[in-house]
Amino acid sequence: MDNSEADPDGYTESTRRYIVDTAVSRVRARGIEPHPDLLLLYERYIKGELCRSELQIHLHNRLANLMANLQHQSKRREHYEQSNSHEGE
Repeated sequence: MDNSEADPDGYTESTRRYIVDTAVSRVRARGIEPHPDLLLLYERYIKGELCRSELQIHLHNRLANLMANLQHQSKRREHYEQSNSHEGE
């Protein structure tokens, strides 16, 4: 897809780049650096390799995996703290 071709959502490559650049700039303005894997996904969207709905699916799955990892770490920490609290008894 060249820059002048619109994707299924009606956006050209330059419009997709503007959308992504604006979103990334807003995140960085809050002092947060987007993960490199996320930037690669955005670049695939800009190039037209992913449509908006495919990008949303990737982002949703990434968020779900991050949440699952956080829950797992929280349970491990809780188990560790419980184990250590019984050592002094």
